[in-house]
Amino acid sequence: MTDRLQALLTSLECLGPDDQKDLIINEVIETGGVYCAPRPVDTDNWSSHLCEMRLHGISASGATEEETIRNWKKAAQQVAFPVESDGFITVHPPIAPLAARPDRQTASG
Repeated sequence: MTDRLQALLTSLECLGPDDQKDLIINEVIETGGVYCAPRPVDTDNWSSHLCEMRLHGISASGATEEETIRNWKKAAQQVAFPVESDGFITVHPPIAPLAARPDRQTASG
């Protein structure tokens, strides 16, 4: 999930607000997320006036769709690119078993 989330966040940074909305809605459809935009005021007085979304396990809401997407991006950044207490983003490489490391040769090799 993190790789897809990171790719989505990187793509969103290159787009304008309308294209960001399109990309978010496509991602919601593809991954089974939730995107609830408020209905126009003149169509239904009983609907919520709050925009809500849940995508990749991250929820956000706002008064407008733009605000909701902005709030979601802020929350998603914390999940996709965690900052440690020292203020740095540390990426730890996967640990390979000792026998599989290329710098270790066996007696027969």
